[in-house]
Amino acid sequence: MGLIVVMALGLALIWMLLTSQVSGQSFIVGFSLSLAVLLLFRPVQGRVNWRRLPGQLLALLYYLAVLYRDIFLSGLDTARRALSPDMRLNP
Repeated sequence: MGLIVVMALGLALIWMLLTSQVSGQSFIVGFSLSLAVLLLFRPVQGRVNWRRLPGQLLALLYYLAVLYRDIFLSGLDTARRALSPDMRLNP
């Protein structure tokens, strides 16, 4: 139960940052919502397999590199299509 309260405190602080309202009332709302969600969906306390961690971090970095590349390429493709003079629109 103590871990859930600590997690709710952190989530309440994130709530205050996201809503741009740094006040006691905003903290209470964020803490209440965080506590309710954490009590509904109890976090699983698993053990960290330290031997697999380096491989998982490398896989994460590879995934992020591919994701950023694809986002960049799709942005270029969208810009090319939007700025092309022969764009035919038939609504």
